[in-house]
Amino acid sequence: FMKRAICLCASKSRKGNSQRIDNLIRHRLNKVFDVFEFVKIGDINKTIDNLSILINGYDYLIICGGDGTFNHIVNALARIDKKPILGYINTGTICDCGYSFGVNGSINKALKIIENQYTGRFDLIKIGDKYFTYMGAIGAFSSISYQTSRIALRIIGRLAYYLKALKFVFKKNKVTYSLTINGINYDGTSPFILLLNGNRVGGFKINKNSSSQDGYFEVYLTKNGIFNGLLSYFVFPKIKPIKTNKVIINSLSSSAWCLDGEQYELSSNVIEIDKNKLEVLCKKPFSK
Repeated sequence: FMKRAICLCASKSRKGNSQRIDNLIRHRLNKVFDVFEFVKIGDINKTIDNLSILINGYDYLIICGGDGTFNHIVNALARIDKKPILGYINTGTICDCGYSFGVNGSINKALKIIENQYTGRFDLIKIGDKYFTYMGAIGAFSSISYQTSRIALRIIGRLAYYLKALKFVFKKNKVTYSLTINGINYDGTSPFILLLNGNRVGGFKINKNSSSQDGYFEVYLTKNGIFNGLLSYFVFPKIKPIKTNKVIINSLSSSAWCLDGEQYELSSNVIEIDKNKLEVLCKKPFSK
């Protein structure tokens, strides 16, 4: 059968020469698909509103951008019954979400994965009416990705995120929580709570055993300590995650979440896995 693909390419999430990247994508993927349309995204909200129309008739949807672009499009796609197979080209600053599918490193490697045509099924995490692919966080450090200046990111890249993190290192933060996880109640305070459905956050590998294909995600109730508990992720003793497929929020002192680097105000009291939600072009070891 004919393979039809559309590529939605974010204008603001770029690394390297934009025109050269655009030409490379067109050149390589025109050879893979019988029909290939390349669309530059100007207004992400307009794109999301019209996504069902844009992807109608296509078997593949290639997302070209960073974690935020991927999150916005996946959130819209999750509500569409007939979903195309997803591909991802990582042109953002860090692009942690791509590691779940084996998409990391250069744009050439991302294109090679699309060319090889291996696909796998991947989980999403749902909080209320919102989804995330690899990371949800609340508390200290969680606002770094959306508060960091876009100008700074263009000039110094990921270093802009790390400089922003210094703001939170010495400023005490406290999230008061009451959660039920696997039938056990957890009550206390934490500088920040991290939910992980992949193995990387902020360019750092947090848990090499975490997978977005196993029907579970990990909950990290960060311990209070110096640097807002950040050292517990990088020096011994490391924090032990709680593996689960559902969290019930009994109470939480904040509603300001970061999901895949995007800011959301959420009021839902249930966080749960949505297993095998997406079919994604991936590296062979992740394929079905």
